[in-house]
Parts: sequence; structure tokens; C-alpha cells
Amino acid sequence: MISNPLFKYSPHIDPEFQDDIVALFLEKYHGHMEKWEYATPRYNGDPAGGISFWTELIKNPGNYYLIEGDLYNVRQSLRDHRFVEKLQNIKHLIELGPGCAKSLSQKTLRIVKSSPNLKSYQVIDGTYDVAYNAGNFIAKHSGLSPIAEAHDFIQQPFVKAEKGPSALILWGGSIGNFSGSMGESPFTKLVKQLHNFQQGLENGDFAIISFDGEQDGERVKDAYKEESLKRQVLSVLFKARRDGILSSDFNPYMWNNEPVWIKETGQCCHTIYPIIDQTFKVAGIDIFVPEGKRLISNNSYKYTPELMIAAASMAGFSSTDIYQHGPMGLLVAQR
Repeated sequence: MISNPLFKYSPHIDPEFQDDIVALFLEKYHGHMEKWEYATPRYNGDPAGGISFWTELIKNPGNYYLIEGDLYNVRQSLRDHRFVEKLQNIKHLIELGPGCAKSLSQKTLRIVKSSPNLKSYQVIDGTYDVAYNAGNFIAKHSGLSPIAEAHDFIQQPFVKAEKGPSALILWGGSIGNFSGSMGESPFTKLVKQLHNFQQGLENGDFAIISFDGEQDGERVKDAYKEESLKRQVLSVLFKARRDGILSSDFNPYMWNNEPVWIKETGQCCHTIYPIIDQTFKVAGIDIFVPEGKRLISNNSYKYTPELMIAAASMAGFSSTDIYQHGPMGLLVAQR
């Protein structure tokens, strides 16, 4: 009989992942699990393979408006002569956290083709393979020679590979994925992140950063109730169980996911909770979680244009513009 791959321990436990799982169940940190939601599946249908559920969401977004909203906003912004003028003199394009082929073709490539003096494309991601594949895609469709590298641009400023007028791009509203407890303001972390980006640029360079400006709580909750997104959030529990961080009596199928909207902070908390009482061990520590108790796995913050401008100014950018058509917006901030 073939055993279920879910219940096989991995001989290799990522210590950072283990620390984050322990912190989640001990409620030492809140909303910090998003980066672990993109694990590669080990077999077809692997519930620990979060990246497969993200791929499903891209193909069938349903109520998840961010994907099409971001594409629409980029198209509309490129019809604005003020935005197009900013692209005329850039020679170096830097992309952080490149997305799928659809994002590269319909957003990044549009920026490339609207930048007549562009000489190079630098792409940075936490995983080198992602950066390498994105670089090859842009090179194939533009003729630019890519510079691909792996770097944690969230924690540390990036380093420009080429001198000269440059633009940084970050798509998908990922600027909203900060850790935080329920009701915690994202402003300080947003300023710090924008300051990191500003530090990697030279005077005269600018950043183009998409953000989610939706403030309708019901629409936000509907977006994050999509089944594939729900499975992506829960995938970290399956991964922790598969890797042996959670004990054999932990049943990830007994957990659910639900978004909670906090209007005051523009915060969508992605909560996870057991549907029955749970007693188990995490890294050898005894844990009891009662039925219905919510833990915050990650957050999706939504920003008003005014908040984005204030944060960019405090981060050291000299001038800012907002281009917004629909729920998604673009912050264009010059160093």
C-alpha cells in the first residue's frame, strides 16, 4: 500500500520556517507566514505546494480583483502623458519580485516598450530561478541583456547593477503584505520598506510601486474567499506537518481559513482556525488551540493615496505622484 505523502517526515527542516511556525502557534508574531505560501509541490495535488494554488488563482481569479485590476491600471496609466514622460530617459529597469508570464508580458514588457532609451533589465527575487526565468522572458521579447540575482530585497536595500537614470518596479500590491496583529497600523513598516527601496536608488531615479487602494470591506473579503487562495494560506500547515515540525496527531484538514477586514487600518487579516479542539506538538512544544480560535497567518493591507504619499515622503522620496484607475494604484516616487 502506498502511504500518503503528507505523513512522511522530511529529513531536512528549514530552521527559519520552524521558528516561524512555532511563533505562529505561540502567538509570538502575527501575520508573518506569507513568504512560506509559495512552496513547490512534491506531487500532483500536494496540499503543501502553495505555488500551485497561486497559479490556479492567476488562471481563474474569480472575485480576486487584484490581478486584473493591476493590469488595467498599468494600461490606463501608460495612456497618461505625464507617466509616459517619466519613462523616456530611463536607461536601467529594476524589477523586484517578478510575477508570472502574464504579469511580465502585460505589465513589465509594456514598461520596457515605453522606455525608448532603456539599456538593461535587472531582476531581483528571493529565489534565483524565478529571477533567471523572468530575465530570460524579458530578454526574449525585448533583446535586453538581463541581470538576474537572488536577494532579500524586503529586509535589505538592493544594489543597482548599472549606473544611470533608473526606475524600480514592484507589481501586484505585494507592498501590502506586512506582518502585524489585528488592528495594527502598517504605516511604520511601509515607511521602512519604501526607505529600503529609496536607499537602493540614486538621485533622480524613481520607484513605480503598485498598491491596493480598495476600501470596500465586503469586496476585499470576497476577493480573499476564493478557494485556491484559501488553500494557499492553509498550505503552510500542510508543509509544517509534512516536514515533521508539527506532530503526527496534528491534522491540517481540521483547519479553516477566513479573511477578517479591519476598516480602521485598511487591513485584511488572513486568519486560520481549527474547526474542532486541537492538541498537538510543534517542535516538541505542547500546544492546545480551542475550536474557532483565530491565528493571523498573514495580512493584506490596503492603502489610500494620501497614506502612500505620506509614507513615501517620510521614506525620503523628493516627489510623489499617484496614478489610480479602479481599486489598484501606482505610486511613482522620485528620489
